Amino acid sequence: MGVPTRTIERAVRVSGLTLFSGAAVRMTIEPAESGSGVVFVREDLGGVRVPARWDLATGGAGQRHTVLTGDGAARIETVEHVMSALAGTGVSDAVIRLSGAETPMFDASAAPIAALLIEAGIVQTGWRAVMPIVNHLRIEGERSAGVEGVGVGGGAGEIQARGMTEEEFAEFGQALVCEYELDYGPGAVISKQRARWVVSHQRPDAEGYLEEIAPARTFCTLAEAEQMRARGMFAHVEEGQTLVIGAEGAVGSAERLPQEPARHKVLDMIGDLALVGGPAVCGVVKGVRSGHALNIKLAQLLAVIGASGAGGGGGGGRGGVAGGLGGGGGGRVGGGVLWVVGWEGGGGRGAGGGGWGGVAGRWHGAGSTRGRGGQLVGAG
Repeated sequence: MGVPTRTIERAVRVSGLTLFSGAAVRMTIEPAESGSGVVFVREDLGGVRVPARWDLATGGAGQRHTVLTGDGAARIETVEHVMSALAGTGVSDAVIRLSGAETPMFDASAAPIAALLIEAGIVQTGWRAVMPIVNHLRIEGERSAGVEGVGVGGGAGEIQARGMTEEEFAEFGQALVCEYELDYGPGAVISKQRARWVVSHQRPDAEGYLEEIAPARTFCTLAEAEQMRARGMFAHVEEGQTLVIGAEGAVGSAERLPQEPARHKVLDMIGDLALVGGPAVCGVVKGVRSGHALNIKLAQLLAVIGASGAGGGGGGGRGGVAGGLGGGGGGRVGGGVLWVVGWEGGGGRGAGGGGWGGVAGRWHGAGSTRGRGGQLVGAG
């Protein structure tokens, strides 16, 4: 029978400025039929439809956000926060209508959209299949360079995916466990930190997601922010709409949550991996110094393995994925190095274990304007 599909009961309408272009846009999220997935519609281009799908996804603007490119080069930019809000609240099917090429930024988090989705009501509509991760997958990326001339440090990034242990499955059930380890290296202004969230496909914790993950904002170092400002980028972004961290800590506004940068990385991971679409992916994913580029590569790999029935270690070679997918095999994936490692099971929580810390405070209820980047019109 699989796991439930869900959509919203009523449409959600919002408007605001976009992060990268600074354009004013309108966005409407509407209910959709079971199994239809998430589809963006460019109303300004005559209703061109762009499915939120792995094979249409790339990293844009130095891999700082996720972009979908559909027919006729119709683009939808910065989809990760909306996709994360949908997945985090358990919504699998929706139609998203946009008056421009990018989603509204609001406060550079997923909280405004997640709050409105919950307010609109989330209902079960049917069932979808489950795609368990069977192989142990690891994709290595190149060292993150940050803004040109401002090194991020910490070495090359990687993202791993594996199946759950028996203990994990007993605790989480059919779920996608997203873990992140942020490490900018010795002496970095952003400390080494971890975060984790469990996206349950059976019993989504929408309120928990709204409190613990959704409020985490897009972040950068003060040096990166100064470089971008000098280039005329993000002139429309006001203080506090993003998290900027300098040598003395957060600049302009305090962190909303403990380990807010790592939590935002988990937020992005949830949104990017939702681009697999179709069956509900179940397993454990861990990113270390990774970003949108590696998230997208993993989503593409998982979709290809699932579509080819190669989850048990079979072939590959589809969708631009080169190299055998047998245990221990390696190959190239769109510029990254892929290793598929035989997974023996057992062994507890693995390297992503450890305490994740408590959550300070709550994210206030839906209905109010959040941040100065946009107006929340409300549900209905």
